[in-house]
Amino acid sequence: MTIFTRIETEYVASCPSCKQWLWKVGPNSGFFGKAPLETATRYIASDGDTVPFVEEPPAPLTAYTEYDATLLKGECPHCGDGYWFVTASYPEVPVSNGPRGGPAGFICDEGRIEITDRVEGAFIGDPAVTDTWVQMRQSARWDGRDIRVDVHMIGPFSGGDDLVGSIGVSSCGMAAGNESRRTIWETAADLVKAVTPAAIDSMRARSTTP
Repeated sequence: MTIFTRIETEYVASCPSCKQWLWKVGPNSGFFGKAPLETATRYIASDGDTVPFVEEPPAPLTAYTEYDATLLKGECPHCGDGYWFVTASYPEVPVSNGPRGGPAGFICDEGRIEITDRVEGAFIGDPAVTDTWVQMRQSARWDGRDIRVDVHMIGPFSGGDDLVGSIGVSSCGMAAGNESRRTIWETAADLVKAVTPAAIDSMRARSTTP
Protein backbone atom coordinates (compact mmCIF):
# COMPACT_ATOMS: atom_id res chain seq x y z
CA MET A 1 0.00 0.00 0.00
CA THR A 2 1.35 3.41 -0.96
CA ILE A 3 1.65 5.82 1.94
CA PHE A 4 1.48 9.61 1.71
CA THR A 5 3.51 11.51 4.30
CA ARG A 6 2.16 14.91 5.28
CA ILE A 7 4.49 17.85 4.59
CA GLU A 8 4.82 19.65 7.89
CA THR A 9 7.32 22.39 7.04
CA GLU A 10 8.48 22.62 3.42
CA TYR A 11 9.32 20.48 0.39
CA VAL A 12 11.87 21.75 -2.14
CA ALA A 13 12.13 20.54 -5.74
CA SER A 14 15.65 21.00 -7.10
CA CYS A 15 17.05 21.31 -10.61
CA PRO A 16 18.41 17.92 -11.74
CA SER A 17 21.50 19.66 -13.15
CA CYS A 18 22.63 22.38 -10.73
CA LYS A 19 20.58 21.32 -7.66
CA GLN A 20 19.25 24.84 -7.08
CA TRP A 21 15.60 25.06 -6.04
CA LEU A 22 12.90 25.31 -8.72
CA TRP A 23 9.75 25.38 -6.59
CA LYS A 24 8.75 24.90 -2.99
CA VAL A 25 5.71 23.28 -1.43
CA GLY A 26 4.38 24.37 1.93
CA PRO A 27 1.88 22.50 4.14
CA ASN A 28 -1.02 24.70 3.01
CA SER A 29 0.40 26.85 0.22
CA GLY A 30 0.12 24.78 -2.94
CA PHE A 31 2.89 24.01 -5.38
CA PHE A 32 3.53 27.64 -6.22
CA GLY A 33 2.73 29.52 -3.05
CA LYS A 34 -0.45 31.58 -3.19
CA ALA A 35 -0.38 32.12 -6.96
CA PRO A 36 -3.18 30.44 -8.95
CA LEU A 37 -2.06 27.13 -10.41
CA GLU A 38 -2.32 28.06 -14.08
CA THR A 39 -0.68 31.47 -13.59
CA ALA A 40 2.22 30.09 -11.59
CA THR A 41 2.84 27.21 -13.98
CA ARG A 42 3.87 29.69 -16.67
CA TYR A 43 6.92 30.57 -14.62
CA ILE A 44 8.25 27.03 -14.37
CA ALA A 45 7.00 25.53 -17.66
CA SER A 46 7.52 26.87 -21.16
CA ASP A 47 5.55 24.22 -23.06
CA GLY A 48 3.71 20.93 -22.59
CA ASP A 49 1.02 18.57 -23.77
CA THR A 50 -1.39 15.92 -22.52
CA VAL A 51 0.15 12.56 -21.64
CA PRO A 52 -1.30 10.05 -24.16
CA PHE A 53 -2.33 6.45 -23.58
CA VAL A 54 -2.66 4.14 -26.54
CA GLU A 55 -5.82 2.28 -25.52
CA GLU A 56 -7.52 3.56 -22.36
CA PRO A 57 -6.94 5.52 -19.16
CA PRO A 58 -4.71 3.95 -16.51
CA ALA A 59 -6.38 1.56 -14.06
CA PRO A 60 -8.54 1.91 -12.04
CA LEU A 61 -9.97 4.79 -14.09
CA THR A 62 -12.68 4.25 -16.67
CA ALA A 63 -12.89 7.61 -18.44
CA TYR A 64 -10.78 10.63 -19.32
CA THR A 65 -13.15 12.78 -17.25
CA GLU A 66 -11.66 11.24 -14.10
CA TYR A 67 -8.13 12.56 -14.46
CA ASP A 68 -5.93 15.00 -16.33
CA ALA A 69 -2.22 14.38 -16.92
CA THR A 70 0.24 16.72 -18.61
CA LEU A 71 3.95 16.51 -19.40
CA LEU A 72 5.59 19.93 -19.06
CA LYS A 73 9.02 21.29 -19.98
CA GLY A 74 10.83 24.13 -18.22
CA GLU A 75 14.21 25.84 -17.99
CA CYS A 76 16.12 26.26 -14.74
CA PRO A 77 16.48 29.98 -13.94
CA HIS A 78 19.86 29.29 -12.31
CA CYS A 79 21.75 27.20 -14.89
CA GLY A 80 19.45 27.33 -17.93
CA ASP A 81 19.20 23.56 -18.39
CA GLY A 82 15.90 22.06 -19.49
CA TYR A 83 13.92 19.79 -17.19
CA TRP A 84 10.53 18.06 -17.40
CA PHE A 85 7.83 17.06 -14.97
CA VAL A 86 4.32 15.62 -14.92
CA THR A 87 1.18 16.96 -13.29
CA ALA A 88 -1.67 14.48 -12.76
CA SER A 89 -4.97 15.76 -11.37
CA TYR A 90 -7.87 13.69 -10.04
CA PRO A 91 -11.26 15.32 -9.35
CA GLU A 92 -13.74 14.30 -6.67
CA VAL A 93 -16.37 13.77 -9.38
CA PRO A 94 -16.02 13.19 -13.14
CA VAL A 95 -15.39 16.52 -14.88
CA SER A 96 -16.41 16.85 -18.52
CA ASN A 97 -14.48 19.90 -19.65
CA GLY A 98 -13.44 18.92 -23.16
CA PRO A 99 -13.44 21.41 -26.02
CA ARG A 100 -16.81 22.05 -27.63
CA GLY A 101 -17.49 19.39 -30.24
CA GLY A 102 -14.55 17.26 -29.15
CA PRO A 103 -14.24 14.21 -26.93
CA ALA A 104 -15.09 14.70 -23.27
CA GLY A 105 -12.07 15.18 -21.08
CA PHE A 106 -10.95 16.68 -17.79
CA ILE A 107 -8.64 19.62 -18.45
CA CYS A 108 -7.09 21.06 -15.31
CA ASP A 109 -6.34 24.69 -16.06
CA GLU A 110 -7.83 28.03 -15.16
CA GLY A 111 -9.68 28.24 -18.48
CA ARG A 112 -11.61 25.00 -17.85
CA ILE A 113 -11.82 24.56 -14.10
CA GLU A 114 -11.03 27.04 -11.35
CA ILE A 115 -8.34 25.69 -9.04
CA THR A 116 -8.40 27.95 -5.98
CA ASP A 117 -5.51 28.72 -3.68
CA ARG A 118 -7.19 26.91 -0.78
CA VAL A 119 -5.18 23.80 0.09
CA GLU A 120 -6.27 21.10 2.54
CA GLY A 121 -2.80 19.61 2.85
CA ALA A 122 0.37 18.63 1.05
CA PHE A 123 1.89 15.15 1.04
CA ILE A 124 4.97 13.36 -0.23
CA GLY A 125 4.21 10.20 -2.19
CA ASP A 126 5.87 6.85 -1.62
CA PRO A 127 9.52 7.06 -2.77
CA ALA A 128 9.25 3.42 -3.87
CA VAL A 129 7.25 4.75 -6.85
CA THR A 130 9.37 7.86 -7.41
CA ASP A 131 11.26 10.07 -4.96
CA THR A 132 9.98 13.24 -6.63
CA TRP A 133 6.23 12.88 -6.03
CA VAL A 134 4.10 15.42 -4.17
CA GLN A 135 0.32 15.51 -3.73
CA MET A 136 -1.71 18.66 -3.08
CA ARG A 137 -5.31 18.52 -1.85
CA GLN A 138 -6.83 21.52 -3.62
CA SER A 139 -10.25 23.10 -3.65
CA ALA A 140 -11.78 23.88 -7.03
CA ARG A 141 -14.93 25.22 -8.60
CA TRP A 142 -16.55 23.59 -11.62
CA ASP A 143 -19.99 23.88 -13.18
CA GLY A 144 -21.25 26.06 -10.36
CA ARG A 145 -20.20 23.78 -7.51
CA ASP A 146 -17.27 23.40 -5.16
CA ILE A 147 -15.30 20.18 -5.57
CA ARG A 148 -11.99 18.79 -4.44
CA VAL A 149 -9.12 18.03 -6.79
CA ASP A 150 -5.96 16.16 -5.86
CA VAL A 151 -3.08 17.53 -7.92
CA HIS A 152 0.02 15.33 -8.10
CA MET A 153 3.36 16.69 -9.26
CA ILE A 154 6.06 14.24 -10.34
CA GLY A 155 9.53 15.53 -11.13
CA PRO A 156 11.60 17.43 -12.11
CA PHE A 157 13.71 15.18 -14.32
CA SER A 158 16.64 15.99 -16.58
CA GLY A 159 16.53 16.05 -20.38
CA GLY A 160 13.72 18.51 -20.94
CA ASP A 161 15.43 20.04 -23.98
CA ASP A 162 15.08 16.71 -25.79
CA LEU A 163 11.29 17.13 -25.77
CA VAL A 164 11.34 20.10 -28.11
CA GLY A 165 10.69 19.30 -31.76
CA SER A 166 9.63 21.29 -34.80
CA ILE A 167 6.22 21.94 -33.22
CA GLY A 168 7.45 22.37 -29.67
CA VAL A 169 6.50 19.93 -26.94
CA SER A 170 3.78 17.82 -28.52
CA SER A 171 2.76 14.22 -27.99
CA CYS A 172 1.60 13.96 -31.59
CA GLY A 173 5.20 14.39 -32.72
CA MET A 174 6.45 11.69 -30.38
CA ALA A 175 6.65 8.94 -33.00
CA ALA A 176 8.77 11.12 -35.26
CA GLY A 177 11.05 12.23 -32.46
CA ASN A 178 14.44 10.98 -31.43
CA GLU A 179 14.86 8.07 -29.03
CA SER A 180 15.28 10.31 -25.99
CA ARG A 181 12.03 12.15 -26.77
CA ARG A 182 10.08 8.93 -27.16
CA THR A 183 11.57 7.60 -23.92
CA ILE A 184 10.48 10.68 -21.96
CA TRP A 185 6.88 10.41 -23.20
CA GLU A 186 6.81 6.69 -22.41
CA THR A 187 8.27 7.36 -18.96
CA ALA A 188 5.65 10.04 -18.30
CA ALA A 189 2.86 7.60 -19.17
CA ASP A 190 4.42 4.96 -16.91
CA LEU A 191 4.59 7.45 -14.03
CA VAL A 192 0.91 8.33 -14.39
CA LYS A 193 0.04 4.63 -14.42
CA ALA A 194 2.20 4.08 -11.33
CA VAL A 195 0.67 6.85 -9.20
CA THR A 196 -2.96 6.48 -10.29
CA PRO A 197 -4.05 3.56 -8.05
CA ALA A 198 -2.78 5.30 -4.91
CA ALA A 199 -4.13 8.66 -6.10
CA ILE A 200 -7.62 7.23 -6.56
CA ASP A 201 -7.51 5.39 -3.22
CA SER A 202 -6.52 8.63 -1.51
CA MET A 203 -9.28 10.62 -3.21
CA ARG A 204 -11.96 8.02 -2.46
CA ALA A 205 -10.87 7.80 1.18
CA ARG A 206 -11.30 11.56 1.49
CA SER A 207 -14.67 11.50 -0.24
CA THR A 208 -16.06 9.05 2.31
CA THR A 209 -14.74 10.97 5.30
CA PRO A 210 -17.37 13.20 6.99
